[in-house]
Amino acid sequence: MNNYSLRMANAEQNLSSLMQNLSLFNNYQGDVQDYPSTSSNVNFRSYSTAQTPGVYPITTNLLSVDFSDSGRLLYRQILLQRFLTDLYRAIFDSANYSDFIWVLSDSGKTVIDSVLKKMAAYPDQMLIMASCDVHASKVIKKLISLGKKSPYISMIPKIFASRVVTLMNNQHGRHVVQQCFTFLDKLSNMPLSEEVVKRWLDIANDKYGCIALQNCIDYIDDTPQLYYAYHSGSGSYNASLQEHLLVNISEHAAMLALDTYGNFILQRVIRMNIPVYNIVIAEGIKHLYETLCTNKSGSYLVEQFLNTPFRSYVAEELLSSSKLIPIAQHEFGNYVIQKLIKRTKVHDAPLYRELCKKLLQDLDKLQCSVYGRKVANLLKYQQKEDEAIEEKIIQKLEEQSRAMQASCSSANLLWSMSTL
Repeated sequence: MNNYSLRMANAEQNLSSLMQNLSLFNNYQGDVQDYPSTSSNVNFRSYSTAQTPGVYPITTNLLSVDFSDSGRLLYRQILLQRFLTDLYRAIFDSANYSDFIWVLSDSGKTVIDSVLKKMAAYPDQMLIMASCDVHASKVIKKLISLGKKSPYISMIPKIFASRVVTLMNNQHGRHVVQQCFTFLDKLSNMPLSEEVVKRWLDIANDKYGCIALQNCIDYIDDTPQLYYAYHSGSGSYNASLQEHLLVNISEHAAMLALDTYGNFILQRVIRMNIPVYNIVIAEGIKHLYETLCTNKSGSYLVEQFLNTPFRSYVAEELLSSSKLIPIAQHEFGNYVIQKLIKRTKVHDAPLYRELCKKLLQDLDKLQCSVYGRKVANLLKYQQKEDEAIEEKIIQKLEEQSRAMQASCSSANLLWSMSTL
């Protein structure tokens, strides 16, 4: 019999003796099965009142609940003792990690603090490895959410800060880092935030890192530091960590725009619609609009930019380009041109008229192309819509003119009658 089976046998004996002390028969004793693969497989026998003469049903039911709870408590204590004996072995156990999550969920502050203190005694590398494991990462995430108010929780962001690129560029590790940003306060996350801002470029150009960085932008400290010297009457302003990150991203716009994954980081900043950063991005990628329009991820980036007040940068660059028609005939470029037509019509009428005029000059070429035909059909539709609007305006002006003429005639008639 191994050590764990011996512990289970002792637990059963303790439960049996407890029931015997309360003068219950053996066939009403709860039975804890051998160690199951999941905590849901624990079988607690139901207690029948049919063979218990002299005991009222309500009393029996209450005792049954007590014994069931006692069995669960013993089982939880056994699991907890096993986990604390060899913490990371339990965390990495793919068959029983869910039991650890169950024990943590059912534990109070004291147990969570004990687990965190035990974890701090191991090398930092063990926590990094666990956070990158498919099963162990779920335990770490649960521990972070439950221990968010523990005084020992701050050691996790500090350890993560030392290997932030490894974690955020990992399929499972990025979720653990996100859990820190979601549940822990900004002060606890400060070492992690500072390291993310320092190493952002290594994270942005990765398949998983670009997703992790997008999710973390809103959680990074956005509080600037203001200092004022009363004796001199002067002050200073230190930008927040979030400002530093956004400035770095916008200044590297050209490089990120051409990167498969960095492109998504740039889109995320553009969607924030902060003019001071978007104008830097607009200037930075001004010479790349032609290239980006014919690239799948690049075309999405340009379309995002058309939703900002700086869409004129795109319109002016494409109008002065000799590749406007090839872009309109392109698999991805046609969507950019269609959106440009729609957005300039609403927000910039002169650019809209100029764009339509240039595209209509080569309408035959557009209609001969599979993708260019989409732009040609949109132009025709917009042209009909514009004509209908102009006709309504003319009709309204004519009605106003007739009304003014009628009022003038009435006034003249009244004046002539008054002079008689």
